[in-house]
Amino acid sequence: MAQGRACVSLSTRCPRDRLLEKREKDWAPIRITKDYKELLADPEVDAVIVATPNDSHYQICLDAIAAGKHILAEKPLGLNAGEAIEMYQAATAKGIKHMTAFTYRFAPSLRYLTHLAKSGELGELRHFRSQRFQDWPETSWGWRQYKKTAGAGHIYDMTSHRFDFAQDIMGEIESITGSLATFCPRTKNPDGTECAPSEVDDWTAAIGRFKNGATGVWEGSTVMKGYKFGGFGKEWAGKQLLVVFGSHFYTRNDHFTKTGSGQT
Repeated sequence: MAQGRACVSLSTRCPRDRLLEKREKDWAPIRITKDYKELLADPEVDAVIVATPNDSHYQICLDAIAAGKHILAEKPLGLNAGEAIEMYQAATAKGIKHMTAFTYRFAPSLRYLTHLAKSGELGELRHFRSQRFQDWPETSWGWRQYKKTAGAGHIYDMTSHRFDFAQDIMGEIESITGSLATFCPRTKNPDGTECAPSEVDDWTAAIGRFKNGATGVWEGSTVMKGYKFGGFGKEWAGKQLLVVFGSHFYTRNDHFTKTGSGQT
């Protein structure tokens, strides 16, 4: 943005005035608006970050592309592959710089692991495994639990990150298959009032193969019980795991703990 100034716009679906006031105080000097189209019409705005509810990404991004603004958009880009492809093609055709907010790949630990993989330190890459288990409340997720507004559940929200950084580390995925499940109806809001049941997944699993011949396994859920009982159950709940297996054993003990040949 021109002269490094920030502009903030919140969705008119939920114009949280107190949050706007807080951002204006914390980030001053900034401009505040509840209409994103005001920002897109401003010639001083060079780029936008789209971090609104999932069902609004498609139209906001297309409008930003039409206005010539570069874009960092939250995932999922659209509610389905068709929307995402259209957004990509529109941005490419107009020469717009665009990026999905897959932030995990920039974490120092993942950047270092990617370096090890690409530098040959791990030898031939053979297998990638990711697990993200959490024990969250089984009350309503609000708009996030309906396909019309969210598109999907855990697979869009968190497993998508793991598909992304798996490819950053291992290379392109060639084929993949998987399964989804919805265990919790989530028919009550946190305040106890009733709501329509959840339509989206709260457990996901996938198995795939990378173009380099390596295999991959992904699993994630928000309803793996046990994490909150004084630490009991942490082996299967509240745990995030990332393992890359190669043909070489990495020996830098100050960076990683080794539990077997070829595992980092």
